[in-house]
Amino acid sequence: MEEVSDLSLQSEIQSICQDHMARLSAEMERLAEDSLARTKEASARETSQILDRISGAIRRIRNAGEVSAVLAELVETSALFSRRAALLLHSEGTLIGFHSAGQGCTARDLEGLSVGLASAPAIAHAIETRDTVVSTATQRNVSHGLWKRLSYAGDEDLRVQPLILRETVLAVLIVEGGTLRAAVVEVLVLTAEAWIEALGSREDRDRQ
Repeated sequence: MEEVSDLSLQSEIQSICQDHMARLSAEMERLAEDSLARTKEASARETSQILDRISGAIRRIRNAGEVSAVLAELVETSALFSRRAALLLHSEGTLIGFHSAGQGCTARDLEGLSVGLASAPAIAHAIETRDTVVSTATQRNVSHGLWKRLSYAGDEDLRVQPLILRETVLAVLIVEGGTLRAAVVEVLVLTAEAWIEALGSREDRDRQ
């Protein structure tokens, strides 16, 4: 009788354990599905917020009525998607400080700055190739003057993007940012280029 009782008890315990494991498995599956749903919802919400910010930045650039305002808005909006952004005008081998924005800097930090391209090879390369250049923020790459004005740390990665108008590099935008931010900033640069061209065409028509 004891053997029967023991077998019966063992069977009962196994049945309880199996039932418990089945319920635990179902609960874990439910929690996993809930977690996945929340993740998807958060991801969709975050994507929507980013798109809203990009649309707002583009509108700010297109609302500018003159070239200097377009350039200033380009810097300000780029700083929303990077730690810092700075723009230098380009004229016959010389870079002239125009505007900066973002963490630890003000719009006037580049005031009075003039840098020769020979002292900023990373920026010179972006102008020569008319393409984005990724470089470290050392004074050897961006010039002592710019490095000192913006207090760059040498291990920071910078993206130097030329702003091109009718085959001429009008300016360079320098941002500190990652992959997503870099893609957004590139869109803002293209928007600024197109809007400056549109403003120029409008002025040409007005003079006729």
